[in-house]
Amino acid sequence: MFLGAGFAFYGYFDLRPRATQQGEFHRWGFPRWVQPAGGALQLVAVLLLVLAGTVAYGAGLLVVMMAFSVYVHLVKEYRPRAVPWPLVLGALAVLTAFLYGAVAIGPVGLVFRAWFH
Repeated sequence: MFLGAGFAFYGYFDLRPRATQQGEFHRWGFPRWVQPAGGALQLVAVLLLVLAGTVAYGAGLLVVMMAFSVYVHLVKEYRPRAVPWPLVLGALAVLTAFLYGAVAIGPVGLVFRAWFH
């Protein structure tokens, strides 16, 4: 629930970015459409998290988006202090997929599936 609420909040604001946010994306070398597209993807991921049977897709999309965020903070603008937050959110997305039994990789996935279903 926390994961979806956070991404819904930021996804909504990324759909209509402020001038300062657009300036950051421009400085990083991205076209103007990247931030609103990212906001739309966040909202799609949240929708997938709440629909039955699509949790793995939503969590997977969020993991990819958080990996991109880490890349931006380390490569496009060296801000290592900004990296822990996307790493935590990416880890929460992976944990969400496991807890809802959407991913069963090896014995760990089987244990989560047995406990929660």
